[in-house]
Amino acid sequence: MRPLKLTISAFGAYADKCELDMSLLGNKGIYLISGNTGAGKTTIFDAITFALYGHTSGGIRENEMLRSKYADKNTPTFVEMAFLYNNKSYTIRRNPEYLRPAKKGNGFVKEKAQAEFYPPNQQPITGIKEVNSSINELIGLDVNQFTQIAMIAQGEFLKLIHASTKERSDIFRKIFNTKPYQQLQEKLKERFNALKKDFLLIDNSIKQYIETIILPENMNYDFNPLMPKDCLVNLEQIINQDKNDLKQLEKDFTVLEQNIKENEKIINTAINQQQIQQKINEYQSELTTKAKILPSIQKKLSLVQKDFEIKSTSLNVNIAKLTEELPKYQYISKQQNLLQTAKKALQSKQQQMANDEATLAKLTQTINDIQTDLKTLTDINVQIEQTNSAQKENNQRLQNLTKLSTLLEEYKQTSLKHKEYKTKWQHEQAKVAELEQIYNQQNHLFLAEQAGILAKDLKPYTPCPVCGSTNHPQLAKISTLAPTQAELEQLKNRCDIFSKKLNEITQLASELNGKLHNLFTEIKAQAENILGNFTQKTIFHDVEIKKSELLNEKNQLDKQLIQLNKLSQKQINLNAQLEKNLLLQKNLEQKLLTLNTSIVKENTDIEILTTEINTLTKALLFTDENEARKQLQKYKQTQNYLQQNLATTQTEFDRLNQSLVEIKAKIASLQTQLTPQNYDLNELEKIQQEYLSAKENLMPQIQKLHTRITTNHQIQQKLMKKIELLDTKQSLYSNIQALYTTATGSVAGKERIMLETYVQMHYFDRILIRANTRLMMMTQGQYELVRCKSSEQLRSQTGLELDVIDHYNGTTRSVKTLSGGESFKASLSLALGLSDEIQSFAGGIHLDTMFIDEGFGSLDSESLAQAIKVLSQLSQGNKLIGIISHVDELKEKIDKQIQITKNHEKGSTAKILI
Repeated sequence: MRPLKLTISAFGAYADKCELDMSLLGNKGIYLISGNTGAGKTTIFDAITFALYGHTSGGIRENEMLRSKYADKNTPTFVEMAFLYNNKSYTIRRNPEYLRPAKKGNGFVKEKAQAEFYPPNQQPITGIKEVNSSINELIGLDVNQFTQIAMIAQGEFLKLIHASTKERSDIFRKIFNTKPYQQLQEKLKERFNALKKDFLLIDNSIKQYIETIILPENMNYDFNPLMPKDCLVNLEQIINQDKNDLKQLEKDFTVLEQNIKENEKIINTAINQQQIQQKINEYQSELTTKAKILPSIQKKLSLVQKDFEIKSTSLNVNIAKLTEELPKYQYISKQQNLLQTAKKALQSKQQQMANDEATLAKLTQTINDIQTDLKTLTDINVQIEQTNSAQKENNQRLQNLTKLSTLLEEYKQTSLKHKEYKTKWQHEQAKVAELEQIYNQQNHLFLAEQAGILAKDLKPYTPCPVCGSTNHPQLAKISTLAPTQAELEQLKNRCDIFSKKLNEITQLASELNGKLHNLFTEIKAQAENILGNFTQKTIFHDVEIKKSELLNEKNQLDKQLIQLNKLSQKQINLNAQLEKNLLLQKNLEQKLLTLNTSIVKENTDIEILTTEINTLTKALLFTDENEARKQLQKYKQTQNYLQQNLATTQTEFDRLNQSLVEIKAKIASLQTQLTPQNYDLNELEKIQQEYLSAKENLMPQIQKLHTRITTNHQIQQKLMKKIELLDTKQSLYSNIQALYTTATGSVAGKERIMLETYVQMHYFDRILIRANTRLMMMTQGQYELVRCKSSEQLRSQTGLELDVIDHYNGTTRSVKTLSGGESFKASLSLALGLSDEIQSFAGGIHLDTMFIDEGFGSLDSESLAQAIKVLSQLSQGNKLIGIISHVDELKEKIDKQIQITKNHEKGSTAKILI
């Protein structure tokens, strides 16, 4: 990376925009940045680092502190740098966060930090995060690594030689691409931790399974989780013993169940014999009781049979006779019903005829009244037509009058607005005249004071821009009353604004005046047509009076039309009623004629029915059908009772005989089921209870053994799988653990050198070889940097620390014991060696520039000469080295310089001297 052009604006000590064409410094050699203390020499390095990474070189100045305190408030703060990297040109621009004047109104607002990066032949990259990522990817270094390798900042050179192994490892990782070794370390760590976790999980599972083994109550055995295979052997013995015990208990249980079943059969037989004997006794008792009842039932049956034979014949004769007469009673009843219906129908028709005759009389009177009313409404439609015509004429006159009122109101409002603009015009006209007078006065003062303004910048022996004289014995004075050109322009702008406003008001007033004229012409034409003669003063009053008259007329016409419409509707309704009533009258007359014919016929039918009913009634035994039926029912009830009594008594006798036969058969059948053997039921039940108790005691023992065998067997199977898995993992775990401890430098009692560090040590030794060629030259062969071979403590990461060999006394000691000047030489040598190794590394980072800020002041003259010699030799290749120093000797020895000049009031400026 080599800067080509650096632009600094309102940044640090630089108040204005400062551009440095650093391509003039060439692509190799040494250049010096010189200037007074506080002039802004380090700011050049800060600007380069800020442009690349958004941070300063030493990291002391915060970004919020970067805006120049000398800068004008309107000057923007930013750094822009064009640089060359790997023979390609790039441009980057950044600005920190700072306060700037608000674009609108007074006060200040925050300008947010921004970054823009312009790669060759690519779209610009914007955004701080995106630009930072692109720069880190391009250069291959972050800001901390860049300031340690390419830039030895003021007061920072000790960090380069005192860096820890971890800090150097982070730098070397990007430079020498050792990240794959770090990734291998991480993969081994992840693999080791995963295996360790699996191993511990399996081990814990084995312990948990061993803890859950169920032991017999009489066994007190302590399983050792550290010897899981021995536990398996002992568990196998426990399971086998439990299986043997279970087999014996199950055999005893089977014998008990057989005894219980056999004894239960005997108990059931004994109970059955008792029940059979008890049933036989019950049947014999029932047989004796029913045999005693049989003679009385037989006697009752004989008496009932005789009574039935005596009464049954007479009842049959009477029932037959009444049954024969019943249809005659039904016919008479039917005829009586017809007679009654005919009488009711006759009565109803007679009443209907009377009602219809009364209705016909009323209807006739209503028809006469309607015809009388219709004669009074003959010309109603003519009156409605006349009223509608008058109403239309009234509406048209009202519309014309309303239009005239609208025009009058518009004329009134326009007139008021015209007066308002006229007043505004007079007021603005006075303002414009006053401002023009003030401007003319101020312009006269300004022109009169031009000599004083020119004299203000005249210097002795400098030609006057007016007369050309170099002698100025009496300079013109500036009057305090004369305005500045800015004030005069501001006043002129105010005059222009008020003149423009006056022209706008004039234009509007003119438009309103024209509108008033047009409105008056139209109002006059319409008023003559509506009002006839009128005057301009009374036109508003005349319009209102006319409008009131027309509205009154309209109301009268509306009321009249409503009344006429009601009468018209009444006429329509009366005609409809008349037509309807005439139809009703015709229908009623026809109905009355029909009713009269029907009534005559009904009277004839009633007389015939009455004669027939009287003749039939005289020939029957009873007066009506109900009495006949009641007597017939009594005969049938008596007959049914005799039959039922005979049947019931016969059934009772038959059932008793049948029952006696069935009981004898049941007794005989039960007697065949009795056995000669006698059983002691109480003794049998006592034996059965003993068997059941023994079975109940065996069941929990069997269940407990079965549960223990099942559980222990499951544990045995799981233990076997886990032990087998543990054996498989054990070998892999041991191998990975050995690789892990070796790659991460975790071997007990050994130095903590990781695999990546071990690889980096190779590159570090090469860097030290290159560095020592410079250090030996600058120290006249006294000092040589070497990699520290032993660690002070085995707990921290080691391998990349530095020691120094003092060849004058043959001792090796820490670099921390070097003096300030010696430390600077060592840092410079190490930085140069690192830069050389980077350049030679295939595919490495391209660093064409190095920056050194101070440090030379701690060197004596001889050491300074040696350092310059080393840097000169280094810069003979394609490397450009920038140095910041106050040492006057360097100013004499280095031709190419960036000279910084400090102005206490206006900030610093910089220029390149070749």
